[in-house]
Amino acid sequence: MEDFNWYEDAAEIDVEEFEPVEKDRSQISKFFDMLRKIFNYAILVCGSVYIFRYIFNKYKMTILGVNLNMILQSIVIGCGSFNLVVLLAQIFHQMLKKLGFKVVEKRFKSIYRWLSVTVWFLLCLYFLKYVKEDLNIYYRYVRSFILSGILTSTTFTGVALAMELFYESFVTSSLLAKMKEVDMKEKIISAMKSYRYELSESSTTDAPGCTFSEIFFGRETETNSDTNISHINLNRGDEAVIGNVCFKSPEMHSLHDAKTLARDVFEKATSQKEMTFNEFADIFPNAQIAIQAFAYFDANDDRTVSRKEFKDTIIQFYIDRVNLEKGFAIAKGFVDIVNDILSIVVCGFLILAYLVIFGIPLKELLALALSSALVLNFAVSGMAVDLYFNFMVLLSHPFDLGDDVIIDSTNYTVYKIGLNSTSFLGRNGGKVKFLNSVLWKKTLINMTRAPEKVLLFSFKLSPDVNTDIFRNLKSRIHQYLKTRKFDFFEAFSLEAISEEAVDINKLDCALILKCRSYKTKARKFGLRVEINKFLRELFNELGIKTL
Repeated sequence: MEDFNWYEDAAEIDVEEFEPVEKDRSQISKFFDMLRKIFNYAILVCGSVYIFRYIFNKYKMTILGVNLNMILQSIVIGCGSFNLVVLLAQIFHQMLKKLGFKVVEKRFKSIYRWLSVTVWFLLCLYFLKYVKEDLNIYYRYVRSFILSGILTSTTFTGVALAMELFYESFVTSSLLAKMKEVDMKEKIISAMKSYRYELSESSTTDAPGCTFSEIFFGRETETNSDTNISHINLNRGDEAVIGNVCFKSPEMHSLHDAKTLARDVFEKATSQKEMTFNEFADIFPNAQIAIQAFAYFDANDDRTVSRKEFKDTIIQFYIDRVNLEKGFAIAKGFVDIVNDILSIVVCGFLILAYLVIFGIPLKELLALALSSALVLNFAVSGMAVDLYFNFMVLLSHPFDLGDDVIIDSTNYTVYKIGLNSTSFLGRNGGKVKFLNSVLWKKTLINMTRAPEKVLLFSFKLSPDVNTDIFRNLKSRIHQYLKTRKFDFFEAFSLEAISEEAVDINKLDCALILKCRSYKTKARKFGLRVEINKFLRELFNELGIKTL
């Protein structure tokens, strides 16, 4: 087995290493925590001042006509009730988590901050009637402020829940199939790692079931009651639990890990160049699981797995996991952009509502808005059109982070997607930024999302080529592809370069080969060099002249 290099192409740089998703706290979460700290300090300071005044019987003091003791009491009660409401919400959240209501728990987690603020403002409105006489002329303003707070927190509670449901729907429609597929592959890799490290059969077969939800959310600390599930179960399809996904650590962390695992498992399972199904089945706990897993590796359906097939398949498993996590990050980023847009729109309506609550007539507000030159200018200017195109680019989702795209006959890699613009990396490493409104009007080719991975070769033949020789050319190409079954499918196409190539003085030909498995850019270039050499030698052998 010395003739096979398991680490071939290890120096290629266009296969990304695994980078765990970092859970960044939202601005709302940071603001909420900061508010709690401020309230805690307010309780400490105001409570101390109130106790000091109570013990030493200080004289009555008013601030703007309001008794200081009443102000201190209101601050202590208000801030204390806020902490109590938050504590109860967190206890309820932990109860949902312990009871296993993952869907409800994820949704409640997205709204419990705004919901706590809503309940707190309602309590403040209830307590307000007891200090109505002490507030004097300020009662109306305080009441208007509390009503504004109730309206704001209730609205953003609804917005947060709506965005969580939108995120679930968006991820389900775009990534659920990939999640299930990667879950299967992660289980296969887990079984192979157990086989490589010679874990006992009982430790493999008696382990609790690893559902695809646990792949992304982690296994709970409580005991899983379903103990009859094998270590790897490709048939089980639990309901997806979407939300702010917390990924478990992947089975493989780098391309080197994938190649090392492929080498160790293959060389332990067989001493031959090809692995039979019986040898492959020894890797897994039972034959049924082995049959399901074997379909991924037996690309030629010949009931054997070569070393190259084995290595390429495991590398593809690794790449699929990396791409899935990137897909989740992109989906979360897109939802965040939609959330920002919705929040801006909601804030605009809330400002009008605040003015109404504080006593400004709605009719006057509408008249002022409709007669405003700024609104008219926005409607007739290009700002509205640009905003529409920006949103259409995000909604159509023509590319993901890391996709290879062609814009104006130039190759780029998508680097960053924003609300107004998108950044790309050129081949020289430079960053290029396009406005989304400009991108919408350009012809964009996404090579990463191409349904077929092909290699295209173009050449020009003399129109005097003999038809028998031309048929022989196609036959020789087909025979050659049979010897390259690990790289190409046998089916190929030799056709005109385009429908417009009708010149009788030359034949503009295109040879289209379909690649079997994942090919990096460097590997595709290496295949192109090999095919170019083969075609030129074949043309010389058959006496075919190229123009």
